[in-house]
Amino acid sequence: MQMVPELVVAMLSCARLGLIHNIIFGGFNYNSIADRINDSQSKLIITQNIGVRGNKFNIPMYENCKEALSLTQTIEKIIVFERIYNNKLHNDIMNDNKCIFWHDLIFDQSNVCDYEIMDSEDPLFIL
Repeated sequence: MQMVPELVVAMLSCARLGLIHNIIFGGFNYNSIADRINDSQSKLIITQNIGVRGNKFNIPMYENCKEALSLTQTIEKIIVFERIYNNKLHNDIMNDNKCIFWHDLIFDQSNVCDYEIMDSEDPLFIL
């Protein structure tokens, strides 16, 4: 994800739940994403549908993640934050059984979440 408030929410949620998160640069191609997924044995990807850079709305973040899945075997789900609405891409994501839209996931969630007690030596994230 790019610099949107949901990025901070995702990272802090991982920390609260005791999950190790792996930060991947949004401009990486699918090979680089797959390498990082395979190295860390990730089970979940949180991304956005389309990246924005200046006046460009064409960074294919979701599509890069989907292509990376052909080179990985550990990903169970992809959470997609829909930053820019695109009808074709929206329908592709809706029809993918591995994908969950961010807004669908957070709908009707409780404001209370118990935290996981961690040791100071436990890893928080991978860079």
